[in-house]
Amino acid sequence: MRIVARKVLALAFRNAIASPGANPGRAVACASGLDEDRLIDIRNDEGAGSSCECNSAIGCYMSTKNSNCVECCTPNGAYKAPAPDSSVAAPKKGGVGYLVAKRVFDIAFSAGVCLVLAVPVAVACAAICVDTPGKPFFRQERIGQGGKKIYIFKLRTMVSDAHDHPERYMSSAQLETWRREQKLDDDPRITRVGRILRRTSLDELPQFLNVLSGDLSVIGPRPVTLQETYEYGDAREEVLSCKPGITGWWAVTDRNNSTWQSGQRQARELFYVRHQSLGLDARVFVKTFKAMRRGK
Repeated sequence: MRIVARKVLALAFRNAIASPGANPGRAVACASGLDEDRLIDIRNDEGAGSSCECNSAIGCYMSTKNSNCVECCTPNGAYKAPAPDSSVAAPKKGGVGYLVAKRVFDIAFSAGVCLVLAVPVAVACAAICVDTPGKPFFRQERIGQGGKKIYIFKLRTMVSDAHDHPERYMSSAQLETWRREQKLDDDPRITRVGRILRRTSLDELPQFLNVLSGDLSVIGPRPVTLQETYEYGDAREEVLSCKPGITGWWAVTDRNNSTWQSGQRQARELFYVRHQSLGLDARVFVKTFKAMRRGK
């Protein structure tokens, strides 16, 4: 019975988060039979990050990766997108011709990268295997255009159990930051070879296969997890209408300082979505190579 109950609650959770604007915690709590006056609106619960009532609501349906309530709670989702302002000095969003030209560029550039850098990637794979045990490649589940689930490929830059057991390598403060932002300065899980790959952005090279398959673009918003999509608040559907990219406006501006919590990351990504054009793409393209030279 307990196994059946877990499956029912898991299904309720998945159905809840599939609806834009829905509150998974409330929906799952309802599914588990909590009284109405005990339901929690997780968005307004300041203590939800460490111990929230949806834990008791869903019993053992906890993340297999983390001990805290991460997978079963939505992020804040409090971001309110500003209305489009035509008076802002920014590129005008491209039309159908732009999208066709962008796809042609994606295919041509990605095919060239795959051919030219095949040998360096092979060398990097060998170095990864020598440095630490584990496969040289790994894939991550992300949300693509239109809310479609996609899997992106990368060269492994961390220890093999980095995502399954982050608590083995991080302090409590680091865990809290990572779970909120999905990035961490001086991440202790990064290997020696991994630091070199990240500094030169070589770990991103396998993603050009994702570009060729049509899941990614060379330039676009950063592909994020399902939970992270709710950080966009009322701009979630607008951002998901754009194909994610290997590099983008947020990644080449103040990536390390623009966080979900401050709302600056949402603003950067939304700016690109609303002004994506050949001119803006060219700026991102140039800035990407400058950032690679600086090792950022």
